[in-house]
Amino acid sequence: MKVFKRRRGGKTKAEIPNSSMSDIAFLLLIFFMVTTTFTVDRTPVELPRTATRTEIDKDHEIISVQTNGFIQFRGERVMMADIQPMAALEIASDPERIFFLKIDKGVRWETVDELLEQLRMARVRNLSLPTEPRTD
Repeated sequence: MKVFKRRRGGKTKAEIPNSSMSDIAFLLLIFFMVTTTFTVDRTPVELPRTATRTEIDKDHEIISVQTNGFIQFRGERVMMADIQPMAALEIASDPERIFFLKIDKGVRWETVDELLEQLRMARVRNLSLPTEPRTD
């Protein structure tokens, strides 16, 4: 049996082993990359039909309006009065931000007009209205 003796000349220092810190950081990085989810707007909307289409960039904000009057901004239900301040915050950070208006075919024009007015007051300049391809 081996007996350990204490040094007489000084105190022993407590040290935290840091040799595996990079392994832990790498594992945390992988964990967060695997578990992160991106929100995709899955609001059921019947889009109008058109013969021409143009693709837009992926970096945009989505505003959905359903026939029953529900409005969603970034996947969360909001009131019409909340659109202007929320859009203004986005425009303050990126003046060229594209707003993707996903409006159901049966939404009343007054609702669309009010939405466009809210976006105009927020100084939104880039709007995109999606459509379905026309099949004749």
